[in-house]
Amino acid sequence: MSTLEKIGQKLKTARESRGLTLGQIYDRTKIPTSNLEAIEGGAFEQLPEPVYVAGFIKRYAECVGLNGQNLAEEFKRGSEDEEDAATDKGVFGGWGKPSKTVALREAPVVQPQLRKAHMPPVRPSLVKMVFYPAFLIIILVGLIVFLYDYQKRFESQHDPSVLALKESASRFNVGSAGSQAPSTASNADKPAAQDAPKTGGGCQISLTASQHVWVEVKSQSTGESLFTGYLEAGDRRDFQDAQGLKVRAGNGGSLNIAYQGKHESFGLAGKVTDRSFGATGATQGDAAATPDTASAATAAATTTTAPRPVKPTTPRPVVKKPAPAPKRPAYRSIDGVGSRYSSGDSIGGGRSIGVPYRYTDGRLDSE
Repeated sequence: MSTLEKIGQKLKTARESRGLTLGQIYDRTKIPTSNLEAIEGGAFEQLPEPVYVAGFIKRYAECVGLNGQNLAEEFKRGSEDEEDAATDKGVFGGWGKPSKTVALREAPVVQPQLRKAHMPPVRPSLVKMVFYPAFLIIILVGLIVFLYDYQKRFESQHDPSVLALKESASRFNVGSAGSQAPSTASNADKPAAQDAPKTGGGCQISLTASQHVWVEVKSQSTGESLFTGYLEAGDRRDFQDAQGLKVRAGNGGSLNIAYQGKHESFGLAGKVTDRSFGATGATQGDAAATPDTASAATAAATTTTAPRPVKPTTPRPVVKKPAPAPKRPAYRSIDGVGSRYSSGDSIGGGRSIGVPYRYTDGRLDSE
């Protein structure tokens, strides 16, 4: 029995013990069924080159649970021994011819084809589709709002016009402090019949901007700045202080104020306007009020405007018209006789110029 037949019997026995058919072996190893039958039957002449047969044996053995490498090596050694024996027999017997020595090479291992697994497409979750874009949009909007607010604050702090208004406001506060003392003292001397209603709560005002305008609000009692900055069109700010408030606007016509139930324009358009508002709960004009109480009861609202300079007037010079020249009479008396005198060109008769004519008794005569 040849080596191929022994190996074929081992492979067949192992296959049958596992209950496998040649078709199933083909599905797993992709070795043609005709080659599998030739290996099990030991039909060497029906098989390709020995190097390919060794590879078939190795894959077949591994498929049925045997050591494929050992069986392939056994087939190689058995094939070489059988070829050597056939060569010696032919040479020494004188009849045979030495056959060509065929080098056995290991058959290339044919890897089984792997089928690509078709995975169903993974659909993105609802969280990734909705939450992530919304989160990014919120962050972007917040960043834009922060940058816009920062730019507004930077401009209000470094704007030269705002700095100039602040300096003038400080000068105004120093000057208005002395001017308010006499007015408050005079209000304290008024009769008690003109007292304001005593309702507590301090001074309350509401400012509404009709367009972009700079506003500064200070407390009269402490001098602390309650607000300094810009108001946009439609912005509204409410302020309250126990003693009173001082308000300054860069454009009085762009700001409306609500005070003690009255709504009015803060000032003139295009003019820097300063106004002071007293406490609504203070008693104004109380004769028995102390100086401190009188100073607390300031006027409801005062507007300070600088007087306009008066230009000096110079008298205009009086030009006398010359007296009109007297009119010459059209008639004059010659020798006491009434006659008409006409000087100028000659009027006929060949008389010289400047010779007067005289009418007497219906005759024309001359001197």
